[in-house]
Amino acid sequence: MRQGFKRDEPEFLVSEQQSDIVDDAYTFALKHIGQDIGALSVWQDYIAFLASRRLGSHFAEAQKFEKIRAVYHQAIQVPMYGVENLWKEYEQFEAAGNKSNAKTFLAEMNPKNQRARQICRQRRVFREGISVNMLARPPARCGIREAEQHARWKRLLKFERSNISDDVNRITLAFRQCILCFYHHPDVWYDACRFLVESKLPDEAAKLFDKALAAVPESLIIHFACADFEESRNSIEKAKAVFEGLIESRPSALVFILYQRFIRRAEGVDAARKIFLRARKTAAANTYHIYVASALMEYHANKEEKIAQNIFELGMKSFSNESEFVRQYLSFLYHVNDHTNMRVVFERVLSSLKPEQTPEIWTQYMQFEYLCGTVAAVHKLEKRWAELMTKDECVPPSITLQRFCFLDLWPCKPTEFALFESASGSKNLHVAPSLTKEQSSKLPRPDTSKMATYAGSTGHEVPTSAPSAPYSVAPLPMLPFPVDPFLEDFLKSLPVPSMTPRVDVGYVIGVLQKLPSLEGMRVKSEDSNGRWMPKRKGRDDDSDDDDDNTKKGKVDKPGFDIYRHRQQQKLNKP
Repeated sequence: MRQGFKRDEPEFLVSEQQSDIVDDAYTFALKHIGQDIGALSVWQDYIAFLASRRLGSHFAEAQKFEKIRAVYHQAIQVPMYGVENLWKEYEQFEAAGNKSNAKTFLAEMNPKNQRARQICRQRRVFREGISVNMLARPPARCGIREAEQHARWKRLLKFERSNISDDVNRITLAFRQCILCFYHHPDVWYDACRFLVESKLPDEAAKLFDKALAAVPESLIIHFACADFEESRNSIEKAKAVFEGLIESRPSALVFILYQRFIRRAEGVDAARKIFLRARKTAAANTYHIYVASALMEYHANKEEKIAQNIFELGMKSFSNESEFVRQYLSFLYHVNDHTNMRVVFERVLSSLKPEQTPEIWTQYMQFEYLCGTVAAVHKLEKRWAELMTKDECVPPSITLQRFCFLDLWPCKPTEFALFESASGSKNLHVAPSLTKEQSSKLPRPDTSKMATYAGSTGHEVPTSAPSAPYSVAPLPMLPFPVDPFLEDFLKSLPVPSMTPRVDVGYVIGVLQKLPSLEGMRVKSEDSNGRWMPKRKGRDDDSDDDDDNTKKGKVDKPGFDIYRHRQQQKLNKP
């Protein structure tokens, strides 16, 4: 379009009506792409087009001057390449008019232009390496290059949104450009729609949601977000249409669960119960999840404890072999203080499921007895667990310790708990105690503030930070050789990494002792304090042999003596 407008205006523009059409075309183009970082030429062409129009009357010429000034005021605030050159053109434009007005306008617009220059420099950094002409591919067919471009676009969009107070159109343009490269990525569509919703542009958001549903119809997230958006602006029928479309095309338990919640908010309890009946009759959605969701909705939202228990009992007829469903049912019974039925369900499930399916249920059972049962019942249950899991009537000490803990409060240190567990030879069902914040703060830690981010061979970026969490200390393994006490204390203080494989300290030290540089390190004796002293090679090692050879009169001469060689050269000189 821009190239067409650069033709000779007297031949191209033959009437005032055509000039208005071209003016509207420029206005439309600048509304959509005027905030692009490379839009300078479009702004300059528009200004040149306005300046070339000959209107005749003095009043019309004054209006044209004011319109060009308004266009300049818009353009010099856009953070784009060459905005500083456009500012110089604007200064020349104002200098050709009223001098006093020129000083006023230049003083007013200069800070805004300076801010545009600053943002442009920042945009240039984030734009570097981005390919705006990349072919859009589905996520399953994307490779390293697409992943790198995706990360760059994410950083750019985050930066653009940080300057949201400037112009919403600029951020919207960045999202649209990103969508062209990642048309089949639901996350890009979701971020763009959410931005328009947060910017209080509901009409634009509705249009973009429609495009997103057409672009990625298999994405449940886009459908759920669209239904939530329509519900937020009281478009109940449109939200229902979204869910009904999903039920027809992609029925699942998750779709029915969220649809049931929406219907309860929009139409009430009775309508929500009908959705549960529809889900039971749909094969793809008739899983234990819909029973759990419906029961919990009845209990928490509708305050119907009896109906909730009836739904759980109905689910037990079909899903008693699902350990997660059983755990949810037991948790419900625990909250309603129905201890009698709770014990009945425990016994029924533990007798019907295989032992490998019941560790978490056993844990839940024992925690219940610790809180509500007698000492005899606790001992009996622990003995049953030991016979089933370890084939031994002796209850492991690590299981017995579970009676004396609560939440993150433990009766022993982490290292002591590891000793109990290793001594019993069994794997504990519960999580080992971790260090408290006070204990963790006393441990030595590396300074990670200046560590560089490592990028793997796949090209994917590694997060620069990870959520901090307390960690436990690795128990020192039994080493096949003596270790210096200071080294032993250091090994005991090493923490177990929470996100990396655990290191076999004994194996590493064994390898280090086999290195050539340490072959001469041998345990020789102990000093007065009982510490091990290494034996060194060198002059001290050969001192005894030299004394023996001297006593025997067998002193070896050096192979080449430089001092004697020089003395002999002096004697041979004439």
